[in-house]
Amino acid sequence: MLTTIHAVPMQVARDMDGTSFPPHPATNRLPTVNPADYPDADESIVIVSRTADDDTVAEWLTMGQRGRDERYIVDVIVTTQVAGTSWVDMMSRLSELTEVVLAVYTDDNGQFVPPGGVDTDGENTHGIWTGMANAERSNQWGTDEGWCGQCRVALRIAARI
Repeated sequence: MLTTIHAVPMQVARDMDGTSFPPHPATNRLPTVNPADYPDADESIVIVSRTADDDTVAEWLTMGQRGRDERYIVDVIVTTQVAGTSWVDMMSRLSELTEVVLAVYTDDNGQFVPPGGVDTDGENTHGIWTGMANAERSNQWGTDEGWCGQCRVALRIAARI
């Protein structure tokens, strides 16, 4: 593998497709993962990849072989915009969906779980050697139809290939 910068966001999309999100209490619909009609979906989970803030690519020698360190961020953007929703209901739903996303990439001890998980030997298929999952930014806005909210869950990835 020459790079993980495309494989990992695709794995995150597969992870989100396989995640059991709770249905919306008013519409009984599930959020759509990477909807084709975004931003028209009532609720969505969208995956976006970007370069890490330090955007460094380091190279070093390890046991006689060259290695490359890739650092980037995969954002999982959670959006809820159901008509007739109060601010309290919207915040509750946004929190609920964000917690589901964070639970996919965090174990019971709060440690990072890489996209795709790990095999029985504790290895992952994408060469991720460290990472972090956290909710970085939350926005809310009111419309004539009710309240909307969006939260960005950032998966900070460091992979060695």
